[in-house]
Amino acid sequence: MKFFLYPAELTQANCELVFLPLFQDQIPLKGEIGFFDWYLDGRISRLLRQGKLKGTFGESGLLHGAGKFQVEKVLVIGLGESWGLAKRAEPVSSLVVDVISKLKVSHFAMAIPGRLLPHQDYENLAAQVIQGLADSGGHRQFPQVIEIYEPDRRFFQYLSTYFSDQVGNWGPDITYETRGATGPSSSGA
Repeated sequence: MKFFLYPAELTQANCELVFLPLFQDQIPLKGEIGFFDWYLDGRISRLLRQGKLKGTFGESGLLHGAGKFQVEKVLVIGLGESWGLAKRAEPVSSLVVDVISKLKVSHFAMAIPGRLLPHQDYENLAAQVIQGLADSGGHRQFPQVIEIYEPDRRFFQYLSTYFSDQVGNWGPDITYETRGATGPSSSGA
């Protein structure tokens, strides 16, 4: 499994699928999902108004990128309430792994779920989500390339340090590389 870390907005992704978290208490849509909804002419908001998506834990919806981005598919996964997300990071990671594995994609992009929520412990949440994804490396159908986007310089630095510190613990089949303004750097076992 290969992680790529980018200091950019998720809308810059160029891959097969983008994962977007949907929280039932975060409507109207904000952050990455709000940007994608706008680019998709409000299709996610329409699904919410029609009751086809509510943000409840475990629900999902798959949309086509409609040529608006360099992404074929947009996957929205309901994560329930936003409060206490860091305490539920393990089941969130498991849910993401299960849903994406069923789609049989080889490459997907994401941002850390809930990173824009003011009441989250970003560092703890990010560490748990990434660890959950790394633990899924043995899952046969799980994508082998994961792009993580983080435009905030401080959070990007935290993620880069976290990967540097952890990649040696994950074994030889998991590597990471940072890409972006500071130039690529990589690490792996």
